Amino acid sequence: THEFQRAMRLFEQASASLIVWDLPPSVRTDFPPSWHVIVKHTRQLQTDAEGLFPPLPKHRQKQIRKADSAGIQLIPCTDVKRMLALHQLARHRKNIASDASQLHALLTAIFDTPFHSSYVAVDADGNDIANAVFLHHLNETVYAFGGQNRSQYSAIATAMLISQGIEH
Repeated sequence: THEFQRAMRLFEQASASLIVWDLPPSVRTDFPPSWHVIVKHTRQLQTDAEGLFPPLPKHRQKQIRKADSAGIQLIPCTDVKRMLALHQLARHRKNIASDASQLHALLTAIFDTPFHSSYVAVDADGNDIANAVFLHHLNETVYAFGGQNRSQYSAIATAMLISQGIEH
């Protein structure tokens, strides 16, 4: 569409060193060769006429109940070092290159805005298990960052975090 092409031109003219544009899965177009495009499946939830999300799938509900019964708690967190540590664990585990200083700067900038919510999941002993950073704009929320310290609880803690992001 014309608006999409106009937005692409504006991004091309921007002086920012990095622009991340999260597009709906339905968008299919040719991007300029200078763009680094990563096409991934994005899960999207739509609200009903009353503005409510559909119930989570039963297996996700079960994971959240299991996390709750294990004593996992979600704590709002804007401690950049704490959030960065879990994110870096996940990147190193997956052998994904990462510039911790750049991510530190990005998280610092995000945490200085009102457009985010961020949480760390802790086990019953207070140990960090997983985290998530959500970005909010108008009626949209994007799961932007996350990390895990792999354990028997990391998957159910992550399900709990995603549910919190949806609820927020």
